[in-house]
Amino acid sequence: MGKLQEFYIVFDHPYAVYQAGEVLRGNVIVDLAEPMRMTNIRLWFFGRSKVHWSKKSHSSHRKQLTHYHGEEIYFDQSQLLFGRADGSEVLHPEGVHSYPFTLPLAESLPSSFEGKYGYVRYLCKATIEKPWKFDHDTKTAFTVLSQLDLNYEPSELRTPMQGEGSTELSCCCCVTGNVSATFRINKRGFVPGERIIVSAHVHNGSNTTVSQTKVALKQYVEFSGSVENHAGSSPQKLKCESEFVTSLERGQIAAGVTEIWDDVSLEVPAIPPSRLVGCDIINISYVVKFYVYVSYGEDLKLTCDVIIGTVPLNDVTSPSTSPCHVVISEQPAARRPTTIAVQNTLPPSYEEYIGGRVHIAEDYDTEYTRGQMQWAPSYPMFRRHASMEALVDTCPPV
Repeated sequence: MGKLQEFYIVFDHPYAVYQAGEVLRGNVIVDLAEPMRMTNIRLWFFGRSKVHWSKKSHSSHRKQLTHYHGEEIYFDQSQLLFGRADGSEVLHPEGVHSYPFTLPLAESLPSSFEGKYGYVRYLCKATIEKPWKFDHDTKTAFTVLSQLDLNYEPSELRTPMQGEGSTELSCCCCVTGNVSATFRINKRGFVPGERIIVSAHVHNGSNTTVSQTKVALKQYVEFSGSVENHAGSSPQKLKCESEFVTSLERGQIAAGVTEIWDDVSLEVPAIPPSRLVGCDIINISYVVKFYVYVSYGEDLKLTCDVIIGTVPLNDVTSPSTSPCHVVISEQPAARRPTTIAVQNTLPPSYEEYIGGRVHIAEDYDTEYTRGQMQWAPSYPMFRRHASMEALVDTCPPV
């Protein structure tokens, strides 16, 4: 392995998750089998959002590929850990060495996110600089969470929300009847780990079979970018992406039959908060949708908008129980908000984003860059004590 045995970055939080407004802390570890000549060891901090997509267009003469870009830089700075800033040579001793570092994170930083056409990403990269030879690099990413406390959102988030509708079925130009549905969710504000409680009635008033019913939590992401050319940037364009983050399905409903969804639950998985506050080129929103798929006619789709936060709603359904206090992570005294009493909610664990890991190689990486190349942000998961599920997670009758 040569002189350099180990070279990596470790954070003081086990999940490498930090609140916007906290101080990032960690150590760069260097293990040398023998002394090494170098100019210095430097640690770089990068925080940015980036958007890119392309669109094909056709003219009378040729096909053209138009690229849309967007970027926001939140920080790009470095710290000297060892050696001299003037570039003069020093000899680093052999053995294992740990270099501590800190970086205050601004309160305005947006939450980490990895999407199909863009991301909000935070990285640390340590470099052993050797101007007369190739540099040694190691990198790793960390998660930043911008707090979205549901208790400071409109009070309507606590109330159930209902949707209803009907669709007419026809076959061979003859009307075969109507299919109607009503569905309700227990509230509009959730955090990952909570359960969305769904109640629904679907009445098949036609003489044909309903193919399927489905309830889903759906994520919508808007990416904003422009075309850059010699004349400057074009007006902003939007690229939209949507996907189901969790869903449940049921089978056919025979003619004349009513199907009932009685307090069916969907657990909110590890996903980023709504809006992505602090980022102006990526926006995230969520809806709960109820689908009735039919064979002869227009499918019925009912929608309830929901907000996904990072601090759960204060539970007011069982005031006789003693509260436990939820703190996502330690914050400086000046930044720490008033603790919210959350009835019977376990302190959060952390899970990786359900979108999976992505390759985070950058243009400046080389074949000598080591460290974390596959990565996904992690989000807090709040789950209730099992003894309270039946008391709290119910939806009023439809």
